[in-house]
Amino acid sequence: MLAADRGPFDALSVEGVLELLPSLSTFPPTTSKRSRSKRAERSRGTARILVWLLSFPGDGWQERWIVSGADSSLDWIDVVTAGYGCVEASRRSVTTDGLGCLLLARAVRPSYEFLQCYRTSGLYRHAKQEFGADLFSRLRQAGMARGTIPSHLSTAENSLVKVAFRTGRDLADLTSDDLIAYHDWNKEALGKAPMGLHAAWDLLRDIGVLDEKLSLRRTLARGQLPTTQLVDRYGIQRGPVRDVFVRYLDERRPSLDYSSVSGLASQLVGAFWADIEKHHPGISSLHLAPEIAEAWKQRVKVINRPGKAPVPREQWASVLTTVRAFYLDIAEWALEDPSWAAWAVPSPVRRSDTGGFTKVKKKARAKMHQRVRERLPRLPELVDTTEQHHAHQKRLLAAAETTPIGATFDLDGRDYRRIDRKDDQLRKRFHYRPTIVLAQDIATEEQLDLTRSEDEAFWAWAVIETLRHTGVRLEELLELTHLALVSYELPDTSEIVPLLQIVPSKSNEERLLLVSPELASVLATVISRLRGDNNGVVPFVARYDPHELVTGPHFHTCSSAASAGDATSSPPTWSISCSTTP
Repeated sequence: MLAADRGPFDALSVEGVLELLPSLSTFPPTTSKRSRSKRAERSRGTARILVWLLSFPGDGWQERWIVSGADSSLDWIDVVTAGYGCVEASRRSVTTDGLGCLLLARAVRPSYEFLQCYRTSGLYRHAKQEFGADLFSRLRQAGMARGTIPSHLSTAENSLVKVAFRTGRDLADLTSDDLIAYHDWNKEALGKAPMGLHAAWDLLRDIGVLDEKLSLRRTLARGQLPTTQLVDRYGIQRGPVRDVFVRYLDERRPSLDYSSVSGLASQLVGAFWADIEKHHPGISSLHLAPEIAEAWKQRVKVINRPGKAPVPREQWASVLTTVRAFYLDIAEWALEDPSWAAWAVPSPVRRSDTGGFTKVKKKARAKMHQRVRERLPRLPELVDTTEQHHAHQKRLLAAAETTPIGATFDLDGRDYRRIDRKDDQLRKRFHYRPTIVLAQDIATEEQLDLTRSEDEAFWAWAVIETLRHTGVRLEELLELTHLALVSYELPDTSEIVPLLQIVPSKSNEERLLLVSPELASVLATVISRLRGDNNGVVPFVARYDPHELVTGPHFHTCSSAASAGDATSSPPTWSISCSTTP
């Protein structure tokens, strides 16, 4: 056991641990006969557990706690309780009170598995006083300032209490790594993120305990994998061939973006070599016999998934081209670097095998163009529908906001009833959302989250309008900020025209687009909405790129006095995608 896993009082005797109990702020005082009796019961219960732990081998209380099995089960409480007193409920109460004192005094540090099973509101209430009462009070104030409802705030506090119990630290000493470790355990053991941890992370940032710019969700966002993990996720056997794939991808990686490297590994290792090993176990050479190569080239045209019917692989020609390039690259590199010579073998993919690659690419491009031709005539219909839908959701939200809880209102011939949070059947949607307006369609009894519906309708309208007025790609759209709005003075007329700067993307070229009055109206509406939702300022953003698996740079918040036409003011930054805000 590592020294870091032990508590500060791990080496104390039974008497030494009992002497710690009066120092607990929640330990009963000696002011009355009742409190003195309760004080004696808790000391007696703590002594029972310590004496029982002494019957197990170990160097210190923490090691005995683990060896005894107390950290993974609660059955031992009945074993310790047996033989004391005559009333079972009273005996167990004394033992559990002693256990609470033992944990609050940090003589042992329970695992998250134990805390998941041992649920007692009294222990958590006392822990909030022992592990930083002032900070927990500030935490509650920060939660109320955010508009967090009491039940969600209590869940966030309890998650922090668990981390404090496990780490042996007060609330002021918790770190981001401590919270991430709790998140990782919960994901591995229970398959989901712990309830309240995201809100707890934000509240700790609000009171200054955590000096983190990003939310927990952005902090946990998966980053780029090293080449070895890109290869090993396909389960090929370790050996010289696997090392060749790792070395080859490392050679190619500096000249490719991450998504291209990941795709290259998928085709070379996943679609090619993993399939070869599956049908020919133990193979250890890139030099494939003709019959092995021909059989693989037939299999690669079909995708087989467990439990699903085989489907044709549309990009089978691309896989063949990638494999052929792999063999030809090694042969070329062997001319300059002899260490590649042992792997310079004939390619199993001939030039004639890739002859259909160009045809497949043209077919895919033609399919995309045809899809555009089919949908373009319906663009005006999409624009009108989106605008009408947003207008309807906006009016519905406004009508509900002016209606008391439980009262009914009418909109466009339909009757709705305003409902409270406690009446909703989908409680899970309330996590970390302080403001929400709910209504129920009386005719269908469908419960509606009007706040979210209006928000989604607005951003759908903003995205569609921006795309149709600019023609930018989706990736370029998500990278737009207020800093992309620039002005240009025409040299002949001195007229100032607004321009939209598009950062380099797929074409690797920077562009400047003239902002039309319609587009300017859309962008102004987006900025006004962001300012209205954030006390007159546009919050900073840090976009997470789901393809490159990296978080972009932060943009600083500016005051609402800044304007795009004021050269002395820094324009606030904004992002069309509301999901990019940390």
